[in-house]
Amino acid sequence: WENISSGKDCITEIPKERWDFRKYYHTGDNARHDSKWGGFIKDADKFDPLFFSISPRDAELIDPQERLFLETAWHTFEDAGYTKKKLKRHKT
Repeated sequence: WENISSGKDCITEIPKERWDFRKYYHTGDNARHDSKWGGFIKDADKFDPLFFSISPRDAELIDPQERLFLETAWHTFEDAGYTKKKLKRHKT
C-alpha cells in the first residue's frame, strides 16, 4: 500500500538472482522473450515451509503470492498478540 500511495515504481529489470534475461531477451519478429522488466517480490525464496507445516516439496509448487499471503496473515496474528499455542485451540 505504501508503494502505491507514494507512487513508487516497483517495476525493475529482471534480477540476476531470478534468471539472466540476456540469454532470452530479443526484440523484433523472432523474439523468444521481448521483455526484460517485471515486478518482483524481494526474498521470495526465503519462505520457511516447515513453519507452516508444509513440506519443502509442496512449497515449491505454491505460487509465491500464496506464500506471501501466508506470511502476511501470520504477521497479522503476531501483531495482534496471538501465539501458535493460542491459535492451536481454534480452527484458524
